[in-house]
Amino acid sequence: MPIEASAVDSDGLASVQLLVDGRSVATKTRSPYQFTLDTRPLSDGDHSVRALGTDSRGSSAMIEFLLHADNTPPALTFNPATGA
Repeated sequence: MPIEASAVDSDGLASVQLLVDGRSVATKTRSPYQFTLDTRPLSDGDHSVRALGTDSRGSSAMIEFLLHADNTPPALTFNPATGA
């Protein structure tokens, strides 16, 4: 799943970190702050996804959204035609 964060700071941005359920999964130190989140390891259900931007002075800001993961494959059955 592609995720892109936009971040600017007058002191200069040191990093943007991507966190899932409070755990860091990736960090970028340069723009563009584009991430690819593999949802397959996540359990089905809602997960907190946060982007944390930190400037060169150590100040930070965060934005969050909820991601609903559904990794359960569809159930398929096969019924062969009779009389074939």
